[in-house]
Amino acid sequence: MPHLTYLGGTTFLVEHHDTRIVIDPSFRGNPARLPCPDRINWFVTPHLTSAGADELRELARGHGAGVITTHAIAAYLRYRGSQGVDAIGRGAERVYPWGRISFTHAGYGVAFKDDEGFRTLGDSVGCIIEMGGAALFYAGLASLHLDLTLLGEFRNLEVGIFPIGGVDCMNVMEALRAVEFVRPRRAVPMYFQPPGQPPVDPQLFLTGMVGSKSTAKLLAPGESMEY
Repeated sequence: MPHLTYLGGTTFLVEHHDTRIVIDPSFRGNPARLPCPDRINWFVTPHLTSAGADELRELARGHGAGVITTHAIAAYLRYRGSQGVDAIGRGAERVYPWGRISFTHAGYGVAFKDDEGFRTLGDSVGCIIEMGGAALFYAGLASLHLDLTLLGEFRNLEVGIFPIGGVDCMNVMEALRAVEFVRPRRAVPMYFQPPGQPPVDPQLFLTGMVGSKSTAKLLAPGESMEY
């Protein structure tokens, strides 16, 4: 069975057999996240900052890992010297020996200033990772949007991961509605300590899930679950 570990913030480790994937690898200067685990094969990058590009390049080189991201972010990473970068369009998927991954709509743009000027790199994304016969949905820092209802209609999702911080993403009430749209068997909250903002009590999400057809699962940083 695949294994999911929460690393804090919006970062997760997904593993099955010898494949280890980190979603949203952002560790540097971020006390809410645990250090990057060892022996990573792939880094899935749904959004990017200028500092994140440098960190990602170092992580991928140090682990000998590949990067999976959007076409716009991939082009920027290659321009900045990254290698082994795979690009996927939103709504498209790519098949690998370990399974498959597709990107979904999240709802906000990627823009920052680096040493060469202002960059706009399209929209951030969520993703669906299928491995070991089970599908996991990672919403990313998403807003509440009706595209999520299509996932509930056409995808058989074992786990859904939803932000609840309300900063650049859904709040608790919106995340609860997103769970109704997506209909995963288990729903995991994330991003309940947005940087520079008051923390959000994840118990509000768990309480709101009472009576839902999905089961809520709260992971503290470092905690894991099989699915």
